[in-house]
Amino acid sequence: MNPGRAPLAELLGADELVPIYGGGATHYVNLDYAATTPPLRRVWDRLAEIMPLYGSVHRGSGFKSVISTRLFESSLHRILAFSDGCPEQDVLVLSWNTTSSINLLARRLGLTKDSVVVTSEQEHTSNLLPWRKHARAVECHTEVDGTLDFNHLEDLLNSR
Repeated sequence: MNPGRAPLAELLGADELVPIYGGGATHYVNLDYAATTPPLRRVWDRLAEIMPLYGSVHRGSGFKSVISTRLFESSLHRILAFSDGCPEQDVLVLSWNTTSSINLLARRLGLTKDSVVVTSEQEHTSNLLPWRKHARAVECHTEVDGTLDFNHLEDLLNSR
């Protein structure tokens, strides 16, 4: 690994050279990892260790299935603990991606086309599209430094 390229050097494939137009090669720089983020090298290495023991999660009583289920459940508990969740009162919902997660949330909230959701001008489409599908999304302005314009936010909230 190239230590001068940290933290990208820890992503699987970050040290790979890719061909460039006109000849030659360079390190690939991806400015939008939205749905294609490569795993960290240590995550990939851990997966490689456990893959020979991989089995159906929650679907069997064989050795591999039991090991996989335990690893899966342990992962859920670790994620919940990392996010300061309390197993007695919080629920961890995993989904495919941001859009899928927000669609689940929007449906659970019971939003209608008359509902209003306040977002910011800086949202990625993965956050905007689900809200627009289930409600009316209103964008709060942002300051030059990227922070929310709290005066505009207050106006938006007070108007509803």
